[in-house]
Amino acid sequence: IKSSLESLVCLHEFPNYQIDVFILVLEDDGSVLSTSIMAAGLAFVDASIPCFDLIASSSVAFVNGNILLDPTGAEENIVNATNPQENHGTLTISSLDSIDQISQIFFSGHIEPDLLIQAKKQLLEINKQHAKYLKKVVSLKIINQHKES
Repeated sequence: IKSSLESLVCLHEFPNYQIDVFILVLEDDGSVLSTSIMAAGLAFVDASIPCFDLIASSSVAFVNGNILLDPTGAEENIVNATNPQENHGTLTISSLDSIDQISQIFFSGHIEPDLLIQAKKQLLEINKQHAKYLKKVVSLKIINQHKES
């Protein structure tokens, strides 16, 4: 989480700036890492912390050569229980869409390179969709705050 959020915040503006992030997961039904990264990124924007962009993150699980987008907890358990010699694993990619930058890649498991490249392309497309939605949510919040004042 730290590595993905470090590339989000404009640290050069405040060299001695310290941000403490506490994430409490109340229920884990899969994709906790990507969800936590996006939640922390939105919290930064809400707290008026200077950021380069909104961060989007998504995950896939690989089970016997199949790609499972946004895996549930049960699907992640299947990946963890699979024989390490087979095509299995998880991949999480966080990206900053406006500046076309990947801020973090987390991969665990054993997978063929072609399948990994295919999943990376899918995750970056999903992150673009997430980024559009997140920008809309932030814009609506700003509009609503402006109407109230």
